[in-house]
Amino acid sequence: MPDLPSLLHKAREVSSSLRETVSRTGHILIVSRPTADGIASASMLASALLDLGAQFTIKYIDMVSALPESLADFSADRAVLIGLGEELSSKISGLLRMKIDIIDHHSYLGDVDGVIASKYGFNGALDVSSSTLTYLVMKEVVENPVKYACLALVGSLGEHQDLCQRRSLCGLNEEVLREATNAELIELKERPLFPRLYNLPLHESIALSIDPLIQGLSGEPDTVRAVLEKAGIRLTRNGRWRTYEDLSKDERELLIDTIEPYLIIGGRKAGPIIAASFSLVKEDEHVPLKDGRDYAHLLEASSSEPALGTVVAMGKRGREVIDAAERMNKYLMEVISAAKSLLYDERRLRLFEGVAVLMGEGVVNYKVANAVSYVASRLPTLSPYITILKTTLGAEGIVILRKGSDVKDDRNLYEIAANVSKHHNAKAMGHEAYALIISSLIKQSTIIRELRKALEA
Repeated sequence: MPDLPSLLHKAREVSSSLRETVSRTGHILIVSRPTADGIASASMLASALLDLGAQFTIKYIDMVSALPESLADFSADRAVLIGLGEELSSKISGLLRMKIDIIDHHSYLGDVDGVIASKYGFNGALDVSSSTLTYLVMKEVVENPVKYACLALVGSLGEHQDLCQRRSLCGLNEEVLREATNAELIELKERPLFPRLYNLPLHESIALSIDPLIQGLSGEPDTVRAVLEKAGIRLTRNGRWRTYEDLSKDERELLIDTIEPYLIIGGRKAGPIIAASFSLVKEDEHVPLKDGRDYAHLLEASSSEPALGTVVAMGKRGREVIDAAERMNKYLMEVISAAKSLLYDERRLRLFEGVAVLMGEGVVNYKVANAVSYVASRLPTLSPYITILKTTLGAEGIVILRKGSDVKDDRNLYEIAANVSKHHNAKAMGHEAYALIISSLIKQSTIIRELRKALEA
């Protein structure tokens, strides 16, 4: 059972140590991963430290990255490791010569101290993200902490934790959502799940859809345009492209009726297409920060240049947002292209008892592999399966496990992945519903075979 009092007590301990370091004008090192959740978490902590006049440095490190040799010589008074997973946190902790705090929603099997979801009985796939845990710490560090609630929710959406009724948030994420709505920072609406509905021409917005991936329409703006025009939906007015916001109630209903037949794959329907949406009240609707899911996509798209995502998350507006928005569009199109090449090619799919193996070599770049894995898990044809996506990065093999959206298996995928990995000198991280394994390429097939055996047991 979740132990919220003990988790909050630990969060207060970490916040107290941070305040003590700040009071001594100490330097704080923040180490996180270049994901939406990691960037949101690091930016939240950095913004709070900036408000306090504290010194800090942010470093982003991924599982596939070699640890910088300079890390062992880095001088700071305290380090905060956020969302790194058990193995990476352990390696970095062994290098750093300073006091360390850990904040993480990933599962930990060893006896590690920190604000760690699994240590207090919380489901790191559903209840709480690393950004929400960071928010709990921030609540004890600064005055008016609720201003960071939006970033906490963006991180949770980036981790695809919108899995409750009408695709809303639950667990501790729901508590943060309640605080943000009470403070009039978030407005809950019901809208289609297409990206950038506020600020892109309607047909372009639908063509960027990855959740759900719409067969025949995702990645095909000209096709979407033709389909909508044939249905009688006017896409322009007074020489200007119309957005979803410009549609009347009847036109919105016609839009959904027009799109829904394209959601049926293999006799089953993807969806829902209408879901809870999280509108950030203070953001400009002309940029992809107004909608919480769009904001998460934008940060995820910044993984190859996390400094860009960080300055946006810390409040920079202007050219930075325009650049990040362009990256976001390219990222979504790359996800769609890779997903279509993989998921619509029967030669790249192997179905076993409760397990689907997707062979992504040559079509799924590591930078979009997590997103493609998520897209696969929500396809109606694969949602009953635990998917194993394999691809490569140089001489390394990448394996991503994810529970399909209809899988009821309550086993922790990270525990299974960690148990298999330890016999092959492979690296693993994850939580109940997701795991990432990085190994030498030569061992990848053996690891997948052992994973299948464990999952089918």
